[in-house]
Amino acid sequence: MIYEVEGRTKNISLALLDKVLCFAQDYLGIKETAVLTIKFSRGLDEHVCGYCDEVDIDEDWVEVELNTTLKRESMIATIFHEMVHVQQILTKRLVQGSPSTWNGIEYGNDYSELPWEIEAYDLEEKMVREFNPNV
Repeated sequence: MIYEVEGRTKNISLALLDKVLCFAQDYLGIKETAVLTIKFSRGLDEHVCGYCDEVDIDEDWVEVELNTTLKRESMIATIFHEMVHVQQILTKRLVQGSPSTWNGIEYGNDYSELPWEIEAYDLEEKMVREFNPNV
């Protein structure tokens, strides 16, 4: 996976970010040719941890925006969560839109019942438990 970083945060070093992204790529089976833009943003609502959006699905390019105010542990968990969405988008199981589709089925806006969010929270927890930043 090729990635670029826009913006900075004091709560996670570039070295740790690289470890987190490499772990997520391996864990989720994200292909080497995928392109990822990571944006650290101060402009997100205080209750929003991050977002994931496709930039160019034909080029396997996805963008993740992260709230710079997150503490280190929350930042890592949020990156894992958003990387699940990256994988979902790249495999085209999740097609973002209005409405979004999951495996070809349209879903409404009840966040807690969206299958891609249920999967992302489940895998986020598993990755947090298995991730060792000292490796």
